[in-house]
Amino acid sequence: MTVTTERRGSTPGRVLLAAATTAVLILLFALIAPPARADGDPSQDVIRGLTVEYRLDDTGALFVTETFEWDFGNRNGLGFYRSLVQRMGWAPDTSKSRLLRYSDFAVSSPSGAPAEVWVENSYGTTLTLAVGAPDGSSETRTGVQTYVLTYVVEGAVNAIRAQEGVNDQDELFYNVFSEAPNVVDRVDVTVTGPAEVVDVAC
Repeated sequence: MTVTTERRGSTPGRVLLAAATTAVLILLFALIAPPARADGDPSQDVIRGLTVEYRLDDTGALFVTETFEWDFGNRNGLGFYRSLVQRMGWAPDTSKSRLLRYSDFAVSSPSGAPAEVWVENSYGTTLTLAVGAPDGSSETRTGVQTYVLTYVVEGAVNAIRAQEGVNDQDELFYNVFSEAPNVVDRVDVTVTGPAEVVDVAC
């Protein structure tokens, strides 16, 4: 925009320029839509697909890659929570607990959604991760978004020795979910490790 003023005196020109500037600012603000905020009910989100890859190394460390196809529907979503069991009972001796330790959390989004991960809560039997954008962010998304979450688990292998009726073996005992937080349409799980698989249970 070009503003022309008559230079007979300084005041009229300044008034005209100020008025024109105000008009431009008002026009610009009118054209900028307010940022979308998170809304709706997250429990109604649907996991359209979950692809899980477990890679077990010879030290017993479990390297996990989880690819979520997360459908926010029409609501403005920031992300989701991922709960991981970190303490559970041990059937052979109920006075003892089985501990799982987690590390090296990372997340990315091939679909371009905000991709941060942090520990929301680590008290008691469950560790809860927040994935996506933090509360209060305007970086919301709708529809299906893809998130790739990776982490490492220690303590997922049972060394079964001298147990009556069972051959000595190392057993990977790990649940994808303790409880699924949302409807899950499809889950695919692949396990690779340093030894041949002799038995599978689900």
